[in-house]
Amino acid sequence: MPDYPRPTLAEVTAAVPAPLAHLICTRLTWDELAATVAGQPPSTREAIATGWGQLKFAQAMWARDRAQRPAPPPLPEPPAEWLTVKEAADRAGVDVSTARRWAKDEHVEARRVRGTHRINPRSLAEYIEARGGRG
Repeated sequence: MPDYPRPTLAEVTAAVPAPLAHLICTRLTWDELAATVAGQPPSTREAIATGWGQLKFAQAMWARDRAQRPAPPPLPEPPAEWLTVKEAADRAGVDVSTARRWAKDEHVEARRVRGTHRINPRSLAEYIEARGGRG
């Protein structure tokens, strides 16, 4: 056994990524955690309280840094002639789910705009042609 003193549990710290600290602190309250460990020895409860304080500090620093960071610029809108998934499916003679899958699997050039795909009509025509005219 080494001759240096063994640290108490309250002195032991662990590195937790700040986004994980944020997730933990938003999903769990101190009251819930304290109730869970109420029957533990005082040194364990003290260590958990110390760890909780470290998590809350990491969460606060991460939130502050995120708030100070400028938002990324929005992606440019696709040209107006780009097709909705429904329009692309109608042109190709396929079901909407097939056209959506082509966009997600990058068989056709597409961009996500407000939760839906917009498909480049030229890319759609090329893909249909490459498939031998079959949608």
